Amino acid sequence: MNKFSVYRIILIILTLIIFFNNNIYASTFQKGDILIASSQTDEIRIYDSENLNFKSSFTHELFINNITGATYTDGPNGVAFNKRGNLVVAAYTHFVEFTGPNIEYARYVKQVAEANENIIFDKNGNLYSTTSTGGSDHLNQYNATNYKFQQTINLPDKAGQLTGITFDDSGRLFVASQSDNKIHVLQADSDFINFTYCHYIESKNDQRLEGIQFNLNGELLVAGGNIAIYNPNTGQLLNSFDIIPDTDYYPVPITIDNKGRIFTSDFEAGSGGIGADLIRFNADGTEALYINDPGLIGPFGIVIVGANIPGIHEYDCPDSDNDGVPDKWDICINTEPNSAVYSNGCRAQDLYSIANEFKTISHTYEILVDHYESLSTTHHRLVSEYEELSKTTIEMYTKKQIEEIVANILEWGDCNDDGKITLNEIIKKLLIISGAYLE
Repeated sequence: MNKFSVYRIILIILTLIIFFNNNIYASTFQKGDILIASSQTDEIRIYDSENLNFKSSFTHELFINNITGATYTDGPNGVAFNKRGNLVVAAYTHFVEFTGPNIEYARYVKQVAEANENIIFDKNGNLYSTTSTGGSDHLNQYNATNYKFQQTINLPDKAGQLTGITFDDSGRLFVASQSDNKIHVLQADSDFINFTYCHYIESKNDQRLEGIQFNLNGELLVAGGNIAIYNPNTGQLLNSFDIIPDTDYYPVPITIDNKGRIFTSDFEAGSGGIGADLIRFNADGTEALYINDPGLIGPFGIVIVGANIPGIHEYDCPDSDNDGVPDKWDICINTEPNSAVYSNGCRAQDLYSIANEFKTISHTYEILVDHYESLSTTHHRLVSEYEELSKTTIEMYTKKQIEEIVANILEWGDCNDDGKITLNEIIKKLLIISGAYLE
């Protein structure tokens, strides 16, 4: 079998393991939808990113605690998609992972029961959490395998009330601190274990710092009263914009989609006690579209399904069949658009087809193995017979006699004097002896 066939069999086996173990499912969230944590109504609300229309919502038992007496801290806070394509939501005591609306994949106990206003993942899949206004001021890291607490990352002494957090594509971690009104920048090593403090960016936003995120140009977007754009290296304010008239009083979460459009939502009146605005800006801050949703109260985390976030995923991540699985991970590259697929890009019927193909290949392989074993047996028998014949010949003749026999055979059949006899030479000699060929 050639290398391609071997690789194909390995790929099929891995696919079947994923399918039959049912351990990893592709996200069933709809690509392009906006998901926002409504902390005071204890739910994740879902919107259409094109028209901002409300579509549906879901809740979870861990979103409803009423432990602290502050409803916004007990409910869902930070949200982000992990490397499995699943949604992770920071509840008060746990991180909860979902494969779809209200479909729980797993839950993970947090190091400290507290509100985590923002969470994010690095390129290796490690999870990071900040606290919130009035929180414990801890920047925590949880490992990629099972989201077990790994470390608290040190920040300057005056940093605190940590809110926004994001990575750039160089592995630099940016953390918004309300206590000193700065965005602190730390450089991670290649394993995201050690973090070295680099510099800080002094806030020039209208209000206290909230969500932060990079745009497609590598510039830092910062929510805080308005939306400001900074040079992440120098801290220079490049641009700022807002709704006119100003209805987004306290924009908190911020994210982008694959077109570079900017999405945010606000804490109305500063307390988040009434229905919030959901706002979409173009990449340059122009032509804002916004709605007010009475059901969205106390918005924290915000994500766009299928968006490739800087510092976590590459922007160039094509999905030819539009099934939500990027081509580089898609085994079944030609499924119908918006098909329900597993994380390898295959539908159930595709996997059964692959299983049947594997069965056929396995049968062919078994036949080839049988042929190989038969040929191997024949080979061993011929070698044994040759060795027996050689032994017999050696016992019958002396070395000198064997050399004379070989010399006579060569003299008889070596027509071109090259020291060996080919089949053609033997045939020619026999034809000469029989008189059918004249020299």
